Amino acid sequence: MTIDRYAHTLIQGLGAAAQQRGCDLLLGCGFSVSGKSPEQPSFWPVPGPAVDFVPVGPWNTDGLIIIPDDLSPEQTQYEIAFIAGNYGGGGDSEERLRAYRSAQRAAGLPEDPRLIAFGEHRREGGAAAMRRILDSGAPFTALMASNDLSCLGAMQQLSAAGRRVPDDVAVIGFDDILDARSWSPPLTTIRHPSFQLGYQAVLTLLDYIDGRRAGSARVIIPPKLIVRQSCGCRSASSLAAAGSRRATDMAPTVAALARDMAAAAWVEARSSSPGEIEAQCAPFVAGLLESLARQSTDPIVAETQRALVWTEANGEDGQLWQAGLTYLYQNLDSLLALAPQAAPAFAASLLDRLRLQIGDEVQRQSTRAMLAHMDMTSQLGLMTAELLTAMNVPESAEILARHLPLVGIQNALVALFQGPEEDRSTQAVVLISAGLLWPFPRPTRSCVPPSGTISLRRCAPAACMAMRWRGGAWPRRPISSKAASCPWSATSCARP
Repeated sequence: MTIDRYAHTLIQGLGAAAQQRGCDLLLGCGFSVSGKSPEQPSFWPVPGPAVDFVPVGPWNTDGLIIIPDDLSPEQTQYEIAFIAGNYGGGGDSEERLRAYRSAQRAAGLPEDPRLIAFGEHRREGGAAAMRRILDSGAPFTALMASNDLSCLGAMQQLSAAGRRVPDDVAVIGFDDILDARSWSPPLTTIRHPSFQLGYQAVLTLLDYIDGRRAGSARVIIPPKLIVRQSCGCRSASSLAAAGSRRATDMAPTVAALARDMAAAAWVEARSSSPGEIEAQCAPFVAGLLESLARQSTDPIVAETQRALVWTEANGEDGQLWQAGLTYLYQNLDSLLALAPQAAPAFAASLLDRLRLQIGDEVQRQSTRAMLAHMDMTSQLGLMTAELLTAMNVPESAEILARHLPLVGIQNALVALFQGPEEDRSTQAVVLISAGLLWPFPRPTRSCVPPSGTISLRRCAPAACMAMRWRGGAWPRRPISSKAASCPWSATSCARP
């Protein structure tokens, strides 16, 4: 089963929190939205009186707003098209469409039903939805979408129709998946804090387990508007600079400069919080000021190298430092006010040098990532070729045991749901167990599958404890709840 980009980031947050707290983690995923149908039991419950889980989220409509005037270009956008999710599907789709209509009314804009189409939260669906809007002949100068994937599909269709983004149509998405920053022009979007959601969900659950919380609770992690080029708005660094100028009747401070630099850099961050980015920007600004005071490149060059090491160790993109440097360029006067003895020409040349240093490291990061991807592709190809020659389950297990650790998977478990008709997920037969201490009367690390049917309701937590996956994860992923028997798998990776 392929994990989509949203779920991948969410699971990264879950794994990071589990690793930090040194705990084992059991994940349950499913496809039923409501869980009311006996044929489609939900493994991911929705809020209700019989559900003992804590909803953690930004909630679906936060941030889905008409862009305020202070972000808009000189000509205000009036005709705004909207690509919704699934027609009549409720959930995210209905909530976000309702928020769009409510914001339209609040802004005094008339609703044109021809400017609303449903893209099913898919890239292909977004392209088809945009074709319907274009074919309707309704004029529009801006587009909002219920998620980034459908938005990117719509942008493809706009380009095919000869509409330029953002010159002819300003575009804004929702989610801030990686594709958003790789597009041309980069997509302005509402950042759904997927990593932070997963991270906070684990911390909140542990608070309940440890008795630090009681009763029901809802934890809100707010989303954030990420301004890029597709909306024709001013960049995030320009907005931060403007806000800084409006707020600074007093002299600039090192802390304020670091905070605003972090706000600009965070736009390019993958999973770090604004506070974590600010904690890295503070010593960076201090090192830069020291270099300006001493007229020496040594302090800031060393500090930049430290920041880049932190960036790679935390799985971040070095491009965030380029965004931070852009902010410093645009606020060179504030920087020089904190180092009055520095020559403006030296300060500008120093920032240029840092751009080159960071650019070189970003290129090296990209090269290393490409080589790692090539190695993994080669390893997966070799594993697939061997699996095609396997004659039985034990042979397949042996092949997986040899190859999976080479692609970062240390433990693997594949089983087949074989519970009673009313709930297939209560029991399973293990097909493949590799690298695990399985919690049976005779524990084994053998690749030969343990025999017999296991009770998942009874054994799953024990399995989690016996495997001792410190900071690992056991995703329980049913492929189809309609099938007569559903396969599921568990894996443990070296890194979350």
